[in-house]
Amino acid sequence: MPASPSAVSAPEWTKAEISALKRVVRDTDPNMDKQERWRTVAQKLATGKTKRECFNKYRELKEVRNKEKAEIAERKAK
Repeated sequence: MPASPSAVSAPEWTKAEISALKRVVRDTDPNMDKQERWRTVAQKLATGKTKRECFNKYRELKEVRNKEKAEIAERKAK
């Protein structure tokens, strides 16, 4: 089965980069202009990832976390 186009073009993230991304996002002012915030995140991360790549990865991590929380809540409700 061929890889999806997004999987082919999406850069790989190491565990260290993911941890750094979470830390940098947490330490960056959430009230900042969205474009400026993600530009700042990418610059502070200093891995060569673009602001779009940082935003997309953080959104992906957030979706996974929310799904896991929903599954835990569903199991507790049973």
